[in-house]
Amino acid sequence: MTPYVKFISKPNHWFKEGEEVLYSDGPIPRRMSLLEYLLISTSKSPAGYFVGTRVCEDNDNERAFSNPGDERIDEEWCQFDEFDIQITTK
Repeated sequence: MTPYVKFISKPNHWFKEGEEVLYSDGPIPRRMSLLEYLLISTSKSPAGYFVGTRVCEDNDNERAFSNPGDERIDEEWCQFDEFDIQITTK
């Protein structure tokens, strides 16, 4: 079985707290393999594009998309330290 990494969003960051987000390096977001995670996480600035649920805030930038508190699927460039990491084989 191949081990994968689950990225779980931390509080006060871009994505909804406690939800798994998916790595997005191509047309289909996916879980990252543990080997891939270990290779990227040792780089100078471990980061990547992630897709997940965003809770819209009350600011001018997000009011253009939806109302404060609304949830939407969003993609954002994030540092790995914005997430809790869980290892899984499922």
